[in-house]
Amino acid sequence: MENQTAQIESFPLTDNVNALAATPMATATALAPEKADTPDSIQVAEYIKLESPKYDTLLASTRKNGSVSDTYAANLQKKTPESTFLCIGCIDEGAQVKEGTYALAGNGVLYWMQDRMDEFAKILIRNNVFTLYPHDNCGAKKAAMDLYNERTVEQNRVNGTNLPLYTDQYQFFEEVFLPKAQAALVKAGSNSILKFQKIPRNDMVRAPHFHHTAVFTINGTSIDLSKNREYPTGFVSSLRATGDIDMSITELLFALEKIVFTDHGIGGLQDFLKKEDRFILGESQPFLINIMVNANMQGDLEKIIPALVKALKDSRRLNTNTNGIKPIDAIKIISTIIPEK
Repeated sequence: MENQTAQIESFPLTDNVNALAATPMATATALAPEKADTPDSIQVAEYIKLESPKYDTLLASTRKNGSVSDTYAANLQKKTPESTFLCIGCIDEGAQVKEGTYALAGNGVLYWMQDRMDEFAKILIRNNVFTLYPHDNCGAKKAAMDLYNERTVEQNRVNGTNLPLYTDQYQFFEEVFLPKAQAALVKAGSNSILKFQKIPRNDMVRAPHFHHTAVFTINGTSIDLSKNREYPTGFVSSLRATGDIDMSITELLFALEKIVFTDHGIGGLQDFLKKEDRFILGESQPFLINIMVNANMQGDLEKIIPALVKALKDSRRLNTNTNGIKPIDAIKIISTIIPEK
């Protein structure tokens, strides 16, 4: 096994991602602007108009103790059948377009950034999933590419070399991350070949350069949220697929610090949309972090919530005044217990 050459396969889509009639996300895609040249401001307004009622329903169903009502949880389970994991997508709210997706930031690049590729390979093997769907304008891939370039600049300085730097996310993804992932699979004793296919920009269920969501779900269940039309689209971290609480928290902090509370997310909407289209975060419209677990996993909340609260409090970025408000003051943690069948 040690001498096996790392292989990565790019493959054509067997089904047209544009024709998502069989998936709930087709509804959002159909109601939102379809042309890539439609201004972001118009697209964001349309997405917010579409998603706000779902957000409001989730928020209204939350009890004072932060738990979502049993009725909402039961309805969510009823309308969202469990799904077998079939591919690896991104936590991005716009990338939840393939049925059976489990979500990792940048399709797993944070594991490369943390030098934990052996653990990433174990996740792939345990879930028997080796198909990746990366997307354009991925913040996690950009962060990984920037880190690679920083390391390369230092290496060139120390060694007097002239190794090239990357400016294209996909080139970095294909030439650096995927070979490392494939090599980790080989090291773990797997003969499986990684496959990948880019999600076309027009198939992303958000504006090209802006995130409209106000929800981040840490999904500890096997229900496929992309198949539920009534649950708001949002960032998703697939805790059940990884079993890695620390990574879910890392992904959450990345989304909040690098996206949500910047000019690329709803924290920056004040200067982005017309007054009547604003979605201003605050006490009445918090950013929801929904920890979703099965009923037999309620004990896990006792581990997840304190760790999550500590991470939020330790984040300098979330505790700095932005537009007159600390981002952490606009965040509400809730939990959804999916009942046993």
